[in-house]
Amino acid sequence: MSAARDTRLWDALSRAGLTHGDMPRPRESQTPWYVRVMLGAAGIVAALFLIGFFALAFQFIVNSPVAAAVIGASLIGAAYAIFRHGPAGDFAPMFALAISIAGQAFFVFGLVDTLQAHSLAGIASVIAALEAGLVVAMPSYLHRVGSSYAAATALAIALRGTGMGVVAPGAIAAAFAWLWLNEARLARRHSLVTPIAYGLTLAFVQMEAAAVLGRGAFFDVSFIAPPPTLLGAGEALVAGVWLATVAALVRRAGWRLTDRPALAAVLAAALLGAASLHAPGFAGGLAIVVLGFAAGNVVLWGLGLAGLLGYIGGYYYSLDLTLLGKAATLAAAGAVLLGARALLLKRVLPDA
Repeated sequence: MSAARDTRLWDALSRAGLTHGDMPRPRESQTPWYVRVMLGAAGIVAALFLIGFFALAFQFIVNSPVAAAVIGASLIGAAYAIFRHGPAGDFAPMFALAISIAGQAFFVFGLVDTLQAHSLAGIASVIAALEAGLVVAMPSYLHRVGSSYAAATALAIALRGTGMGVVAPGAIAAAFAWLWLNEARLARRHSLVTPIAYGLTLAFVQMEAAAVLGRGAFFDVSFIAPPPTLLGAGEALVAGVWLATVAALVRRAGWRLTDRPALAAVLAAALLGAASLHAPGFAGGLAIVVLGFAAGNVVLWGLGLAGLLGYIGGYYYSLDLTLLGKAATLAAAGAVLLGARALLLKRVLPDA
């Protein structure tokens, strides 16, 4: 019945001159994002059960790093085969995701046990390369999101192991901002670009949360302290990405950077970026919110807003600074936002 109705609608549009040619073939319905999130969570739980099963049933896997790496690689290969040639639906991809996560866990376990004499930065670099390869190889949206997140996190650990971890949030912020800003231009690679952008965004949100709660809060490992000259470089890079994002969106709106509305927007962004130097996550959260709003992406917008509220709350209740200093920073940021809004409504959008 639905196919006949679609055919009649297409014929009516053709007679009205609104379209031409044959009716396009119906596309497979895409799974909503919230269902994908639930499937991803189910895949992680299933992977934990698989890891426990293999560890209990086959003791030699735990006792032999080589066996663990071989079993892990075999499970990853099986997951790839299911993704490529498995039946359509939601069960097969979720099963393949669980197998892949378990395989990656065994492979990393074997890798770490084999390379335990090497530096943490080297091991993390190998893991980042593995996850980056899986991003390209695995034809699964959820898998690519998770692998992008894992690759970015492993890269951050590798940089922190060399004392350059402060540049990781800025570099990842620049990467996901570029991807979201060029999403339309890269539409032909949407199935690859969009999950990578989501994975990098999620990794960045976690890193900024670690900055608020303490850099060691998420990783129970030892790191080399960065040089004193680079202590403030991390948030400065993120603030620079935020400023570049605003400038790019202003130019996309048709304004030149020398126009008054553009100058006002860039100046407000610069002031907010300066305030974020003492409030980690503020500029990054704003960048995600603005990118989501500009793209009409409710999921990205909500992710940025949730992260922004979390950063502000974590910063306000942090014990590293005085209450007066934190209140002054937040009040200054709020005043800049309200002033920018008033200026936009009065000078740029007087009819809004």
